[in-house]
Amino acid sequence: ADARTLPQFAKLRETELQNLVADGPSGKMIHVDLIFKTQPDFEVLKAGFGNITDKELPQALRQKSLEICQPEQAAALKIISEQYAEGNADQIAALWLTNVVGVTTTPEVILELAALTEVNYVHYDPPREGVLLDAGGSRGSTCDQNTINSPWGWKRMNAKGQGMVIAVIDTGTCYTHPDLVNNIWVNAGEDLDGDGVTWDADDMNGIDDDGNGYVDDLIGWAFDHTTGTPNNPMDHGYHGTHTSGTVVGDGTDGSEVGTAPGAKVMPVRTSTLITHEIEVWQGMEYAMLMDADVISMSLGWWYGWNPDRSTWRANCDNTQAAGVMMVIAAGNEGSWYGIQSVRTPGDVPDVTTVGATDCNNNIASFSSVGPVQWADVPPYNDHPHPPGLTKPDVSAPGVDTLSTYPCSGYTTLSGTSMATPHVAGAAAILRSIRPDFSVAECKAALMATSVDFGAPGMDNQFGAGRIDVAEMLRTYAPLRADVYKVGAASGGTVNFTIEGTAARAGHNYWLLGSASGNEPGTTLPGGIVMPINQDWLFNLIMAQTNGPVFQNNRGALDGAGFGSATVQVTPGMVPGSLVGQFVSFACATSPGSVADYTTNPVNLEILP
Repeated sequence: ADARTLPQFAKLRETELQNLVADGPSGKMIHVDLIFKTQPDFEVLKAGFGNITDKELPQALRQKSLEICQPEQAAALKIISEQYAEGNADQIAALWLTNVVGVTTTPEVILELAALTEVNYVHYDPPREGVLLDAGGSRGSTCDQNTINSPWGWKRMNAKGQGMVIAVIDTGTCYTHPDLVNNIWVNAGEDLDGDGVTWDADDMNGIDDDGNGYVDDLIGWAFDHTTGTPNNPMDHGYHGTHTSGTVVGDGTDGSEVGTAPGAKVMPVRTSTLITHEIEVWQGMEYAMLMDADVISMSLGWWYGWNPDRSTWRANCDNTQAAGVMMVIAAGNEGSWYGIQSVRTPGDVPDVTTVGATDCNNNIASFSSVGPVQWADVPPYNDHPHPPGLTKPDVSAPGVDTLSTYPCSGYTTLSGTSMATPHVAGAAAILRSIRPDFSVAECKAALMATSVDFGAPGMDNQFGAGRIDVAEMLRTYAPLRADVYKVGAASGGTVNFTIEGTAARAGHNYWLLGSASGNEPGTTLPGGIVMPINQDWLFNLIMAQTNGPVFQNNRGALDGAGFGSATVQVTPGMVPGSLVGQFVSFACATSPGSVADYTTNPVNLEILP
């Protein structure tokens, strides 16, 4: 029978797929995704859990979603399994992040699968060049980290994203690069000897030790239809190593290129240059399951490729509902395609979409501009144009960005691919100091503290503006990190407000000259250990509470956890070595014998 006359033919979503199935040669292998009728909504599922920790949430969502997905997928997977045995099916992937099954199979099998009542529609998902390759640039000097003021956070507040995991879904990561090897996430459930060693042969036993469905996933996974070793996410290109370096590169090889050098990268590899949409969805599912804090994706699908925008949006929404913040490139198409210039999934409303700037805070010529619209995308049918939804949300340096190159040294690349990991790193820093923030609150904080360039307010080139790590920390760190200028010769008095929390109400507080490191340091009377900064100049003035140079007071926080404090700088007593430096005074509170130290200092810039 003519395939076009069959009732299930209408379930084939794209015209290109319909033509391939109806007119193509019998037996031709076509990659499709089956989208099932009942889709899990993680926000709804969460509401039914009651008291549950953030660590327990991913597994709980997975279990509940499987209860929805597995019964609907069963008939399709039975057919696919039988066809696999006959050599008529390959590249099989069953998701639970959304209710989707991917498969490469023949037109005849596609029609058989489409006839299942549980299947809502069939999406054509051929491999595409989803990775946003180098957009070109002048190859001049680099400026990135200084431009977004991340060194200010490192040096003044020791804010480097400690404890955070950023999943980089890309072409893989060269995990042996000197700048990256110490900043690679290691799966504790597969680290059999507990030594935290990256790609440790001692841990490779051929067993799924943590029961997550992935064997020997010690440092990540390769959702790559071309790989023979899926547990090895080594970069076979260069793109993923470059973006990983911009997130966490620690400068071991000579250049401080990473925005959050205290965080860890979870390498999640898709195909080296071309990839299926479902491979990225699998990567998102894995990152969520393994409790990443942020996902960085420097990739996207042109509208002309007919991406499944509704499924992209559902996958992104469910991932963020699980507490994983998604940071995604806008694309490198400028305004070429009008309201279709921002790629999918950068067009998803609630993700953090990133545009690219140059070193002079101009928008890069290639940076995709908004707005986007969803009026014709069921079941959402929102954000009609005009006016559409403003995108991108924020911008970051992405022209001539210096970062890591496989598997040593550095290279410069340009693109929103390069801008995106800057924002992912900034998000990791924010989440490390504000674990109480939701994904939406983190996005709002990045936007609220960005430097507004272009048209005043939100615009479709810069979004809210170019991110500023220092301003983000000053604004959203638990205690403000205000900077005051004081002359060494003239001295002066600095008055400021201690902004604590209600949980600290009534606690005694004192100010301590030092600053913002988290390493154990000087022991004060009573056995209280206070951190010290790694900078020896700060250590010179360690613990000079009420000393001859810096006189500062103590007190008790009020019922809201607030207090006032004073630092008196004695004229002519400041050591000459401190002129030109920042001296940090941090507030510490003690409800008893245990110090509750905050890493957020007040900084005094010592002038002559």
